[in-house]
Amino acid sequence: MLNPTQYAKDVLSGEVVVGNYIINAIKRNEADLKRKDIFFDSDEGVKALQFISALQHTKGKWKGDRFIPMPWQQWLIYTLFGWKRRNDAGDVIRRFRTAYFEVARKGGKTALMSAAANYMFYADGEAGPEVYFGATTTKQAKICFNESRAMVLQNKILKSKTKVYTHNMSLLNDPVSKFEPTSREADNMDGLNPSCAIIDEYHAHKTSDVYDVFKSGMGSRQQPLQLTITTAGFNKGAPCYQLRRTCIDILNGVKKDDSMFTMIFAPDEGDDWTLEDTWKKANPSLGETISIDYLRAEFTQAQNNVSEQVNFKTKHLNLWSETSSTWIETSKWDSAEMKITDKELREMDCYGGLDLASTRDLTAFVLVFADGERIFIKPFFFVPLDTIQARSKADGVAYNTWEIEGSLIGTPGNVVDYEYIRQKINELGEIYKIKSIAYDRWNSSQLIIWLNDDGAVMNPYAQSYSQLSTPTKEIEKKLYNGDLRHDGNPVMSWNISNVEITMNSGGNIKADKRKSEEKIDGVVALAMGIGQMLTERMGDEGDSIYETRDIIML
Repeated sequence: MLNPTQYAKDVLSGEVVVGNYIINAIKRNEADLKRKDIFFDSDEGVKALQFISALQHTKGKWKGDRFIPMPWQQWLIYTLFGWKRRNDAGDVIRRFRTAYFEVARKGGKTALMSAAANYMFYADGEAGPEVYFGATTTKQAKICFNESRAMVLQNKILKSKTKVYTHNMSLLNDPVSKFEPTSREADNMDGLNPSCAIIDEYHAHKTSDVYDVFKSGMGSRQQPLQLTITTAGFNKGAPCYQLRRTCIDILNGVKKDDSMFTMIFAPDEGDDWTLEDTWKKANPSLGETISIDYLRAEFTQAQNNVSEQVNFKTKHLNLWSETSSTWIETSKWDSAEMKITDKELREMDCYGGLDLASTRDLTAFVLVFADGERIFIKPFFFVPLDTIQARSKADGVAYNTWEIEGSLIGTPGNVVDYEYIRQKINELGEIYKIKSIAYDRWNSSQLIIWLNDDGAVMNPYAQSYSQLSTPTKEIEKKLYNGDLRHDGNPVMSWNISNVEITMNSGGNIKADKRKSEEKIDGVVALAMGIGQMLTERMGDEGDSIYETRDIIML
């Protein structure tokens, strides 16, 4: 059942489809076998594999079965633990001190690293072993720890040697031993003395704090091991990507570091991301922990939803992306234009989104009319009248033309006139059944208080991924399904073309004002309006917000 060298043979023969990073990792290993300054101890590699294989799966369809590593995992463990060298004192110690593993989502990396952590705690021969899982949050770190803990509880021999608690473990015959999850969030990392540290989903780390604390704490250990496991991410400025670049340089022979072991499962430059052979390069566990049917379904969603393409490529193909991507094609948005009368709109429930300018900028108020599953969008834009000419010249945008034709409303003066906007919103409230209006609390003003006094139900709307992701995806879905129509306002069309989407590590998206070089205020207001609609649809339907209180018109 264990044949740890077969995977390398299958890769080099072409029987197993992999990317060049894996080919180079195997060729590096083959070349190192000829060296005299380091040597490979097959017994040590097999020992680690046998220990891990004696553990059991803790969940899913294999729960209770022996944890037999997949071929690529066998080669990884065998190679990682088999290589040895002599230190300056002449002692034989493990060659690799650090390792970087990158594999696509659902590749089985969490279970493998949890099993490897148990090996380091029980069988590595280190006195007073300290094994830690580190992540951005303690909750994330506990994912791997809980897996290791469950493996121990299922194994009678290990359980009999261990004090097992909810948040940590220690050896009965070694009271200074520690096995626990930790994070910068817990503020308890200083003073650690890790013999093994595993950093989970390093792509999500904004700083290298966790990595650096573990690394610096290992100085007194003879053969410590720091393992970094991750999928690809969205921030090429993050420490994970910088570490990845170093690892690639090592694999390509540009840099030399005998203490670093790495395996990166990813497509090669120029590979067609739509081909299943490309998917295989990032998914060595295909057919085991992840099915081809699952990937095909995810791929279909990516084809149908532009924003999902970045997520599919990053999480399922291990292709590092910038955090942003162009969102909706102009031609697609233009094709959704439809003329509709006020008489028709008055029969529909309506929800508003208000994105306020601070002093001199563009203010957007977007109404979302709901007709069953279909929605109609009617936007209104405001800008200080005295700034329009200068703004048109400086920005190269047709503010003046838009104001003349009525697509953009010029408010009196050279700063945002909230009183004017208040009056316009109240006028619209008399015409349409506006049930509620969402606004960005960060840039709220006296206008919100006035509108509340006027009878409007004003709801603050956080500009977070968790709040904006669903309505942003809803815009995209309804547009591509043919369930979104708009009045063709050119300012909104311009805003749509300016949008770049950012995505966080959880796959949530939003339009990013910082990434989008031009104005996207109308899109932000639209997302809030749709978010308000979705929220209210989960509750009871009510009357228009202007039907229960008098309107103050100034």
